[in-house]
Amino acid sequence: MGRSFMSEDRFLILRFLPDADAPVHWLRVADGAIVEQGDDLVAIRPADDKQLAEERVIAIAPAADVTVNWAELPGLADAQARAAARLLASENSISPLDSLHVAVGEEREGGDRLVVTVDHARIAHWLGAAQASGFDPDALVPASLLLSRPENGFVKADILGETIVAGPGSVFADDEALTSLIVGDAPIETLSNGAARSEWIAALSALPINLRQANYARRRRWALDWGLIRRLAAIGIGIVGVLLAINVALILKYHYAADALELRTTNLARTVVPDATSDEGAIQALDDRLAGYRGGGAGFSATTAAIFSAVRAVPNVELTSFDFGIDGTLRIGIAAATPGDIPAFQAQLERYGFDGTASAPQQAAGRQIVEMTVKLP
Repeated sequence: MGRSFMSEDRFLILRFLPDADAPVHWLRVADGAIVEQGDDLVAIRPADDKQLAEERVIAIAPAADVTVNWAELPGLADAQARAAARLLASENSISPLDSLHVAVGEEREGGDRLVVTVDHARIAHWLGAAQASGFDPDALVPASLLLSRPENGFVKADILGETIVAGPGSVFADDEALTSLIVGDAPIETLSNGAARSEWIAALSALPINLRQANYARRRRWALDWGLIRRLAAIGIGIVGVLLAINVALILKYHYAADALELRTTNLARTVVPDATSDEGAIQALDDRLAGYRGGGAGFSATTAAIFSAVRAVPNVELTSFDFGIDGTLRIGIAAATPGDIPAFQAQLERYGFDGTASAPQQAAGRQIVEMTVKLP
């Protein structure tokens, strides 16, 4: 049994005793040795340098005020394990479950977990006393768990002013009546003060459990992580730089594509109008020639498309004649079933951006015959 490693961590130990009125004993541990101690929390030197700022504050609860057990709770998350442990505690404790705080340790090989039960009033008193003196402990651990358990027999040691007895399956505060009942005829090894001190100092770096769980979990103060902020800023600048480079590349691509298209247009215009005196003149001449082929106004294709779309939209209208002028004016004849179909046809033309001026309707074969001039407004 025993812990042989030495820790280079720094700790401020707040030792609570079973007597609630007793002063809180404190110890400062550095490099595996006690470097400072006292019985007045107010007299503790503040952590005003780098070494003291790195120390962990650990509160030690009296072994007599907690109940330590082990339970098989394999494959459960911490919250699930605490819920299961509370059910076990309700079956094994005479105190009401609502008055108990139940904490669980990490799952060990075989699936068993350490389960510690303590009264809410006691843990609130310990944390309240520490916080009232300006200390918010990083961890709260029972004194009984700072003594490692032997594989055989029992070990007795003075752990921070309290005599602890540890066996293969139990740890508890030494009591004249209780110890004899639990130990029986098994041998008890008593550790020297030096060996006991090495035991609990070594245990500080690998605490078997932290009672600060659930409602008693330590609240972390929110603080800016400047290192993270700088990294995020660098990533953001990198992203902006990449996006800017992409946009610049696209702008250059479109610019070169526009230049190439303009060159192709100029070459085509030169081919069609070889006698032009300039590139601009060739393009203008080509535009004029295309306008002549297309017709004035909206052009033959666009005007014709609007006419046929309007005919499809008004079922009782038929196209009887069709004459397109070079000025873009289209003269058509239509036959409608009723006088109301003619305004409906004109409304459809307006939807496509054209005006339809109709002559007075004539009757022929029971239908309304009109001539209409269609052009852009």
